[in-house]
Amino acid sequence: MGFALPFVNNYVNEVSIVKKSVNESISGSGILQSDDELYLSLKKNKSYTLEGVIFADSRDSTISTADVIGRHDAERSIKIGFSAPNGARFNLGLIGGNNSVILGNSGDNSYQFRWGYNAPLPIYIKGNLTTGSSSGEIRLNWAQGDDGASQATVLEGSFLRVEEFKETRRSKNE
Repeated sequence: MGFALPFVNNYVNEVSIVKKSVNESISGSGILQSDDELYLSLKKNKSYTLEGVIFADSRDSTISTADVIGRHDAERSIKIGFSAPNGARFNLGLIGGNNSVILGNSGDNSYQFRWGYNAPLPIYIKGNLTTGSSSGEIRLNWAQGDDGASQATVLEGSFLRVEEFKETRRSKNE
């Protein structure tokens, strides 16, 4: 005696993941720059979920590590943003330390994360995006914060993951 599956999904989600292989640092600029590794290609007219973790660090060269341990006034910061293909719509939630924000292409497209302890900050990302008639890339952009830190770093092991999905629209009567 055989059996029948109650539901068969003929749609296979396409998943892309990129992981940062080396630390990347910048100094002397608060202007957002494109990350050298953290970007993923997107097809036109598709919907995606996006998630990842950015491991950020920020150092002030005028304060020694020994002086910072246990201090909460030694503030660190990094600006984080994203760019997407022309016509894409996205909403991304980012959480790191005591900071949380929603980034999208309809409002602010970057946010400065601040933290006051002597350790890297994990910034968690989760959201969705829909491309328009253009293909292209979703790319992490970042810069040092405005706290006077001499260097900002996105650490090895940071990653982004996109998964294409088929949108289902429901009528109000369902």
